[in-house]
Amino acid sequence: MSESSGSSDRRRRIMAAAERAFDANGYAATTMAAVAAQADVAKGSIYNYFRSKEDLFTQVCLQMLALGQTDVEQSAAQPAPASEKIRQLVDSWYGRLARYKLYGRLMLEFWATAARQKLPGELAKAVERTTSQTERQIQAIIEQGAASGEFRKDANAAVAASLIVGVLRGMTVQAIVLGSNVDEEFVAEMQRDLLASLTAGAGRAGTD
Repeated sequence: MSESSGSSDRRRRIMAAAERAFDANGYAATTMAAVAAQADVAKGSIYNYFRSKEDLFTQVCLQMLALGQTDVEQSAAQPAPASEKIRQLVDSWYGRLARYKLYGRLMLEFWATAARQKLPGELAKAVERTTSQTERQIQAIIEQGAASGEFRKDANAAVAASLIVGVLRGMTVQAIVLGSNVDEEFVAEMQRDLLASLTAGAGRAGTD
């Protein structure tokens, strides 16, 4: 194994250990020593990759945001009808829900800690940036559907995209906080409802 690949592997181990430690113990109670022990590395070596506990926590959460953004990008890039892209987007979200639950607990912990301790704003900026990117990509899918006649031409694509993002994130929070049951039947119904709101009256403009 090369020095570079060994370094990358060590960083991944530290990140995975940090996920488990922050999830199990919360931000305040997690120590760098505990993360190092779980990752089977020397405590001092963590600082070769992360400036501080705040930095480590932020990078773990940024990794979650990147996963979600990848799901949307992959759905948008498919050579498929817009309705199928929406279905794929919801399927991808559901497929990652267990991981989102873990990160969701970490994110909730981050915001609670940030409110008390004024942690760095890098994560807040990343959330804002990725939310905007996600909404623009979903908006493009909806505009594609309107242009092809699949979706209503009078639909406000920007508002619809924001609502879809809100629904998916809201369901994630409910699954985390309330333990809401999200199964395949629920997901299928969510897909039907989202598409129904986009397709109601499609193709009937100008008819009696």
